[in-house]
Amino acid sequence: MTQCSIQLMDDALEKSPKWILYVILFSISTIWWVDCSIFALDVASLPYNAVEHCRCVASPSTPVCACEGALACFDNPQTTLVAEFQLFCSKHSWSSLLKTLYYVGFLGGSLIAGPTADRYGRRPAFFACWVIMALFFGFSALAPTYWWYAAVQVVIGAATGASFTAAFVLCSEIAPPHLRTRLTIEIWAYMWAIQPLFCALLSYVFDIYAISWRWLIFSLSMPSVFWVSMFCVIPESPRWLYYNGRSPEALCGMMAITDATEEDLKGDSDGGSTDLSPTWGDLFQTFRKTGLFLGVMLMWFTYSCAYFAITFNATNLSDSPQLNLVLVSLPLAPATFLGCRLMNTCGRSIANTTFLLLCAATCFVGALVPGTSLVASMVGTFFANAGFNLAYVWVPELFPTSMRTMCMGCAMASARVGALVAPLLPDVVGSDGTLLVVAILCSITAAVCFPFLPETVGQRLSDQGGDVDGTAAEYKAGEHHNLLPSESGPPTTVYASV
Repeated sequence: MTQCSIQLMDDALEKSPKWILYVILFSISTIWWVDCSIFALDVASLPYNAVEHCRCVASPSTPVCACEGALACFDNPQTTLVAEFQLFCSKHSWSSLLKTLYYVGFLGGSLIAGPTADRYGRRPAFFACWVIMALFFGFSALAPTYWWYAAVQVVIGAATGASFTAAFVLCSEIAPPHLRTRLTIEIWAYMWAIQPLFCALLSYVFDIYAISWRWLIFSLSMPSVFWVSMFCVIPESPRWLYYNGRSPEALCGMMAITDATEEDLKGDSDGGSTDLSPTWGDLFQTFRKTGLFLGVMLMWFTYSCAYFAITFNATNLSDSPQLNLVLVSLPLAPATFLGCRLMNTCGRSIANTTFLLLCAATCFVGALVPGTSLVASMVGTFFANAGFNLAYVWVPELFPTSMRTMCMGCAMASARVGALVAPLLPDVVGSDGTLLVVAILCSITAAVCFPFLPETVGQRLSDQGGDVDGTAAEYKAGEHHNLLPSESGPPTTVYASV
């Protein structure tokens, strides 16, 4: 039986530009569709402010809003589900509950997707969840009541979290080291910045022409027909196939996405391991594995909590919350660009520690020095967003093929917990207290992550389960991590740092 070599597959990806089209198309379609499912809920729920809904029917002498006749406040009530489901006054918190339910589903989907994709493959796990998301996204436009719509949001969130996890790992396993950052998180981050503008513009057009919010949701779900058809184009991860004893299929997949021939990819190989069923216990077999896993979970929780806490806190900084929110969001694009350059130049570990400590320092200043809260929030958002992008790239590089998606799913679940905790901080500890909590959390995370999370920049992805158990010094020296043992010679060398 024809066998292929994992090292030769990596070399073929380095030499052939053909696969870049697959990764770019897959990345753009995935993040566009995921963002649609997230921001569609936002634009369909506009406006959020229940006080504004009731202000026009409230008596000037009455300190509380009069809700009777509140529907008259909406120029086009059919354009928002807030009006149709009457989510104002006593029900004003119900619109926020929809987003919470979505992220609860996202958390569960991320946890389920990891073991599933590691056992059955990235491609089937991704597209199964993608189809579920497409169906329920479209059906959500037909929800007859609020609770039907809320239940559908849980399913959409779960399918989104699962497909997002598997898709990112699939892109990471196809992309070679020197382009991994640019073809994964950098594309995804820029799409994340563009998508809200598209959804807001579409919502504005629908509002002008008084078109129902149900048609808005349905319109945003329509591209799913095209994206689901990509199942015929996007291949399974050759790396996953190889290490699950399916070397011939890996060879065919590589030939499909590169210019390599069968002779270019054939080499001495045992076809990979056939026992790659990960378990949760594998993450806690040794102290070093446990520290690595918990360090990653803490890093993701911290970046998510810091980013969303600062963003939500921005609306409490002055009498112009909309302007403050815009100002805090401005650093996102430059943070992505500069953050990706820094993580590739200085390395993941140094960049991560730098982002955490600078975010902590700016939040300390904002909390302790009067009049600096808004500026500190803008700068803090910059470093939190840059670090969040780094976390996405780092996790697939830290864990082996057998448990890569499972760990990525756990990391995303940890981030969702941080996102759920963040909105509570401004109400519980106040604006300055929120910045202080973020500063302390970032400082602790930097101290924990630096000794446990090793350097991986410029290295091939880890493929052996034991790779995750090396010391930090061995990782940085390139003597343990990502070294592929061969019976016919010494371990292969890693790629040079970018």
